[in-house]
Amino acid sequence: MAENLGEQIRIIRTGLEWSQIYLAEKAGVSRSVISNIEVGKQNNPSIGTLWRIANALGMPLSELLNIECLSSLIDK
Repeated sequence: MAENLGEQIRIIRTGLEWSQIYLAEKAGVSRSVISNIEVGKQNNPSIGTLWRIANALGMPLSELLNIECLSSLIDK
């Protein structure tokens, strides 16, 4: 299980064998947004950005934002 949101996204993305560029294009965000979230430089992305990423990954936002991810965001 991922320890934070960025790791969760990276695990799902790499499991699909997608590049950051491909996910960014599908989600309608820049590659740097994906990269910054994955490496923890962007700790509080907007709900709209997260919804677009979850939608691009083919999952509900609630599944992407699991308990471990939420607790890591709250603790920061």
